[in-house]
Amino acid sequence: MGSGTPLLAESARAADRLDVQLDGLSLPLDLHQLDAWSRDPKGSRNELAIWFELLDESSRDDLVTLLRSPLLPDRGFALQLLQSWAGRQVLEAVGELFAGGKPGSGVLLLTTLRERLQRPEPIRFVELLLEVPTPQLTLDLDGLLQLAALWRHQLEEQTLALERLRDLPLRIREDSDTSTRLAAIHPDLRPRTIALTVAHRSAPLELELWPAVKPRQGSWVVLMPGLGGSSAQLGWLAQGLAARGWPVVLIEHPGSNETAVRQMLDGQRPPPGAETLPDRLADVEAVLAAERQGQIPRLGPSVVLMGHSLGGLSALLA
Repeated sequence: MGSGTPLLAESARAADRLDVQLDGLSLPLDLHQLDAWSRDPKGSRNELAIWFELLDESSRDDLVTLLRSPLLPDRGFALQLLQSWAGRQVLEAVGELFAGGKPGSGVLLLTTLRERLQRPEPIRFVELLLEVPTPQLTLDLDGLLQLAALWRHQLEEQTLALERLRDLPLRIREDSDTSTRLAAIHPDLRPRTIALTVAHRSAPLELELWPAVKPRQGSWVVLMPGLGGSSAQLGWLAQGLAARGWPVVLIEHPGSNETAVRQMLDGQRPPPGAETLPDRLADVEAVLAAERQGQIPRLGPSVVLMGHSLGGLSALLA
């Protein structure tokens, strides 16, 4: 009995009522009755079930499906979502519509969800509300509808933008002015591909080594693409630097490169972001160590770290 007392006290602080506010009208919903009705709509005979009988059959069936469905069926993806900046913004925006929009309610809902995901069994939306440590929750339905309309509009715009992007006749033009000039000066200037085995990645790190035509600076360059970038996108810059006497090592960062973004667009993985920085920094350290230890050709006594966008931030942090 003694060990059960804290659990009972915690349960007493959990939400048991949801007030739905719409156009100034407040509709109280008993969460325990809602949970019972969602599990057995035909067998439930509580007050809430009587009101739900007034709904048309299609709407009633849709509501049952919504209440029965797992909130986040993929637990691994859900935890990644909670750890990402984008996921936290989404959940906090929804959470602020609860408890009358009081500051901190979004964090409270997010914290409860994170704790609930540590358990092995799936969680439904009603179960999550029942575990929020507050005796009463208020849902601003007007705000929820506005937020849903905003997200729907943004998704439609994103879908249209992706369709237009996919329709663009993008291709690498070998006859561009820069490539033509460089090829005319140094027609044999080509990169050397190196697969560098590193401890922090399961597969070798892909490098492009652009040897300088006439090394004159005593320094070499580590060049890093940005988020969603690739070695191919910065090849022109590496080639130009090598033609001017700067050896260049161009790093392809798995997990935040063009391949990762394509996988995200195809729904195969969550969007990459700042969480990839530790691996990017480890890539830089591995390349510098490999040059010092002779695993790749010795390139010079000093090095310049250079990158585009997220690659520039990686260079600054490194």
